[in-house]
Amino acid sequence: MRFDKQLKAHAKINLFLYMSGYRQDGYHLLYSLMQSVELADFVRISVSDHDESDDNILTYSLSGLEINDTGRNTVMDAVALYMNAISAKGYRVHADIHKCIPDRAGLGGGSADAAAALKLMNEAFSERLSEEFLSELALTIGADVPFALQGGAAVCRGIGEIITNVPAYSDLYVLLIKPDTGISTIQAYQSFDLAQGERLRKEPKVFFDADYIDNTFEDTVKRVNNNKASWHNDFEPIAFAAIPELSEIKRFIYDMGALYASMSGSGSTMYGCFSNEEALVAAYSEALKRFGNDRYFVGKTRTISSLRS
Repeated sequence: MRFDKQLKAHAKINLFLYMSGYRQDGYHLLYSLMQSVELADFVRISVSDHDESDDNILTYSLSGLEINDTGRNTVMDAVALYMNAISAKGYRVHADIHKCIPDRAGLGGGSADAAAALKLMNEAFSERLSEEFLSELALTIGADVPFALQGGAAVCRGIGEIITNVPAYSDLYVLLIKPDTGISTIQAYQSFDLAQGERLRKEPKVFFDADYIDNTFEDTVKRVNNNKASWHNDFEPIAFAAIPELSEIKRFIYDMGALYASMSGSGSTMYGCFSNEEALVAAYSEALKRFGNDRYFVGKTRTISSLRS
């Protein structure tokens, strides 16, 4: 057997992100509107037979943006889970991961990489697992991975497994600014628990899509303007307390003319949505003047309606 193929692993932004409560097992329940963007990592999976033993040989390599390589990553988790699910033995699998999405950024880079790996593994083994089973595997890796499998735009509930597709907020032009100080997902959730956990356990929140999502306008800018006053990220106050310059970055983005600005995920990327490419290019140019050094990631991208290979 020989298989070798590459996929783009698209980042996402959270147009809003709320914590709605807790499950009985302690897992956080969320309510979030996720939207895919063009920015992407590249994940290549190579699979071949080997006759050294019945064990699988799993290896990986990293290139592109420097990330904290602990020797374990979501791609290898995805590969190992898939091989175990189909009881595959005697294969050599190598994953090459080219990073364009910064880590500890709230942009879902690790989740996107895992989703791409699951898709590629399923293709390598002739679609042996259904989409439903892949989603179940995805959720064991991370809350954002089920969304990353499908992309586009969706409201995500539960711990990320309840996904409702909505019309994409496509063709928004997005400025990304991330300081080198990141926030781990675990750290963000722990800080949230200390700040709001007791109150939220006593009074879980209920959200209705009609209050947060406007599907009456086809024009994306109008849709954003119609609902942005109700959009919020529950992790922003926590992140701003830990990294005060994030609030300054958000003000800078609004000063550049963004129609909406927020933090993505649990941080620490701040993003701004612009209505046209010219406005984004001008804002990006000013951002490079102010933040264009080794302490920051500055990028520009665009929202997309579906994943691209």
